[in-house]
Amino acid sequence: MLREAISKEVHLEDTSEDTFIRFIQYVLVGSYDLPSPVRLADLGPEPDFIVAEKEGKRKTKPLNKSDCRSTEGVASWASGGLHQAQGSLFGGPSRESPLPYTPLWTHNSSTPTAKNISEPGRFGTLQPFTSLTFNKPSVHLPLDIITPNIDESEVFTDVFLCHAKLYVFGDKYDIQELKSLTLHNLQRTLQNFTIFPARVQDFLDLVSFTYEHTLEKDEEPLRMLLTNFCAWNIETLSCSSDFLDFYNAGGPFTMGVLLDLVKRLPAISPGKTKQSAAQRK
Repeated sequence: MLREAISKEVHLEDTSEDTFIRFIQYVLVGSYDLPSPVRLADLGPEPDFIVAEKEGKRKTKPLNKSDCRSTEGVASWASGGLHQAQGSLFGGPSRESPLPYTPLWTHNSSTPTAKNISEPGRFGTLQPFTSLTFNKPSVHLPLDIITPNIDESEVFTDVFLCHAKLYVFGDKYDIQELKSLTLHNLQRTLQNFTIFPARVQDFLDLVSFTYEHTLEKDEEPLRMLLTNFCAWNIETLSCSSDFLDFYNAGGPFTMGVLLDLVKRLPAISPGKTKQSAAQRK
């Protein structure tokens, strides 16, 4: 601290300027500004090698209605993949948090109960994404600031990441109210987000950043928020080859989504599951 005291400067090398400005806004007024979605027309044409890569994916992995999974199909898929995921998809060794864990959300006692796949009650039930509540921040973004995306030309990556980066900043310096605020704002942003096929990658960018910059611990709040969102929107997301490629890579995210799917979906009898599998063949 002696150097900072002399220079009157503090260098935060792992924090972007935009994130720090939003932190200062939070300190002064209890909230922070959001970046505007970027429109594809403002980005200019994509480089030839990116266009060629996308064309190659479209030729080798056509997307049709059979790629979209019904709720019943997802149930069979989840119950069959869970045991494999438990043994092989956790990734590297877990890191321990240097600070005691404080739950940032509360579960709504009025959540409808549901039976779960294979062993009812073993994993609990999954709270609906729209009813998730956090330790309410005293100030949060006004509703008119969080606007839904209108079409697939609006890129929401920067909007998602501004919340996630501020959450990571709050987690690093143990600012619990800031973490609650960012979770609350991100939940409302995702709730108003239409999952256009071309915009699935925006969400995957958010997932990648989150899993690279948060600790691997039980019930990590930001990770839980994203896997919950996936579980409740799996029918739409599973229509995207980008999502399926990302999901099939495995790791903690895949495991988290599988566990939430098991919590979400109603029980399917073994006979019905086998019959559905036979019909698909």
